[in-house]
Amino acid sequence: MVWPSPHELEQQYNDEGVYCVRFWRNHKSYLVVVDDFIPCNHNGKPAFASFTGTASRFEIWSMLVEKAYAKLYGGYDMIVGGQELFCLQDLYGGLPSSYPYVFSLKRGNLIGLTNTTNHSVAMPLGLKAGHAYGLVKIAQLQIQGQLETVVQLRNVWSDASSDAAAAAGGVPWARGGADWKQCSLHQKQRVGYQLADDGTVWLTLATCLALFSTVLESRNVYQFPSVDPRNVDAVPLYVHVIANATDVVVHLEQPCRRANMQADYPCFVAPVVAAHAVVGRRKLDVAKDVIATGTFVSNRSCLVELSLPSEGTYAVIPATYAPFESAFQVVVASPVPLAVGFVSDDDIPVCSVCRQPLKGSYRTYTSPDGVVAEHVCQGRCADEYRSMHAPVCVDCRERIEVVAGRFSGRLFTLEDGTSCHAECMDNYRIRHADSCVHCHDAIVQIKVHAECMEAYQLSIAKKCHECGLAIVKGGRFDGRFYQLSGSDNQVL
Repeated sequence: MVWPSPHELEQQYNDEGVYCVRFWRNHKSYLVVVDDFIPCNHNGKPAFASFTGTASRFEIWSMLVEKAYAKLYGGYDMIVGGQELFCLQDLYGGLPSSYPYVFSLKRGNLIGLTNTTNHSVAMPLGLKAGHAYGLVKIAQLQIQGQLETVVQLRNVWSDASSDAAAAAGGVPWARGGADWKQCSLHQKQRVGYQLADDGTVWLTLATCLALFSTVLESRNVYQFPSVDPRNVDAVPLYVHVIANATDVVVHLEQPCRRANMQADYPCFVAPVVAAHAVVGRRKLDVAKDVIATGTFVSNRSCLVELSLPSEGTYAVIPATYAPFESAFQVVVASPVPLAVGFVSDDDIPVCSVCRQPLKGSYRTYTSPDGVVAEHVCQGRCADEYRSMHAPVCVDCRERIEVVAGRFSGRLFTLEDGTSCHAECMDNYRIRHADSCVHCHDAIVQIKVHAECMEAYQLSIAKKCHECGLAIVKGGRFDGRFYQLSGSDNQVL
């Protein structure tokens, strides 16, 4: 068994010396065009990447890809250093992940290996600790009736001397070693083995696992038929995912800062997945329903892989370790179709005054026709809304609302569309009624309860200039009065 297929494309050139390289940023494809002029140092050798392949068959693709990668980010200075995981994502456009000892070449994923735990480990075959190596192929060879799993790694620093030293030192399956001599010619051709140096090294799977602590993978998103990228205008607070019990991959990514010469990410992001979500409902019990959480680290992105336990609606929350405003992208991938919806502040009621999402209890005001309903926060926003929208009494010029001891809140709507307090209605009628030509009082019909007549007479009677009491006959005064000369005032 050999994976991938040993049939490789022949290296191609064009007379114009122009090449196009495809990269991926934020899960979008970008084509970068470069020429074949490679920067060199003062010795006339490539200043950055070097030739790969054999002495008789040079491969320049790595230098062209490096030049295009530098152009994508604005220069060679922008791509010095970094994390191999995100470089694989830029090259392949998949979902980056890092975990020990898992190989997924059969799924079409791009695989790399690195030693990130112990840089002091002595490494054979010219391998260097702390560097990343591409996994070219995995093959099974049969030797003396036993199957042996071997791997081929791309090593741009390898040479014939390192292979010879490894073979002499007894490193299993090193190029030119005794193990290959016991292998049949047919098996060598099947796996693409060459005795001459071709920029790769061979070693057993057991040796590979002993030398490298971490596998880097750019996962092929085309194995997820439910991937449906879309742009969202509103800022989503979280994403609703409706699915059956299945495996999902959630990837949260923020914009790359490499183009701005910034290597650190001050915003620590991680996706949080919660169960028992309700479509169209913003409220979540995060303390009880969280089923998976990413690790908050200073990285460009964070990936969470989980199995949904049952059919239902789940919430994917793009979270930050501390309050931070930043652009982000959420990818939810699954081998089965998913229904995805976004929840944002645009999906919940907001206060008509302060324009903030409503929290707790609030007031709802409906238009007279019952079509438009406006929601207002309790307290200051409600007072401000009433001051802007509450009708004003045409008589006293105060808002028509409940005022203890003064107004009941009841009103009369007049023919011209204005409103008047129920308590002010008699005064309004009197002030706007026709006047008597003799006494100049209003000619208006006033209806009063028999029980209210005495109080009404007291309220409308003229007042004494001296004591301020009503000039009426009611137990204290007999109703007689003296008219003050030169004045309308009267005295009991």
